[in-house]
Amino acid sequence: MVGNDGYELLRDQDQARVAPGDDEVLKLFEAGPNLILLDEVVNYLISAGGVKVEKTTLRDETLTFLQRLIATRCSRPGMPSPTSPIWPGR
Repeated sequence: MVGNDGYELLRDQDQARVAPGDDEVLKLFEAGPNLILLDEVVNYLISAGGVKVEKTTLRDETLTFLQRLIATRCSRPGMPSPTSPIWPGR
């Protein structure tokens, strides 16, 4: 599920700044193969640590979402595990 349909599925959680549940994350993968690119996540998490969300922070909610995203993706048959790119010469 991509684009507006994917966002609509998670709109309420996004607007409330809370991590979606496992069931909602799983629905994102129902349409077939997916490519997930995560860029500048560490920089975002540093900034999100100062944003309060109820009794927690946006950083904690983001980390919860990432954990659910990775766990859900890896639990699907035939799905490869997430990897980090290797940058030669760095």
